[in-house]
Amino acid sequence: ICLAGFMKILSTYFINFFKNKIINIHPSLLPKYKGLNTHHRVLKAKEKFSGCTIHFVGKKLDSGKIIAKKKNKDLQKR
Repeated sequence: ICLAGFMKILSTYFINFFKNKIINIHPSLLPKYKGLNTHHRVLKAKEKFSGCTIHFVGKKLDSGKIIAKKKNKDLQKR
């Protein structure tokens, strides 16, 4: 199961039933900027880089084991 922009918290029962079979694409370099309004918070913090993270879904929000990260180009040069 792949989540991208899903915007809902899955139940513990569902997560346990599909343990290590649910992945999420999150629009930040986790563990920074978990949850909502990611891009706004990255820009407000004047981060030099952002990116996305693919991770397994766990019981805590955006806290599952990271599979891959991809950093984008320098935000300050835009």
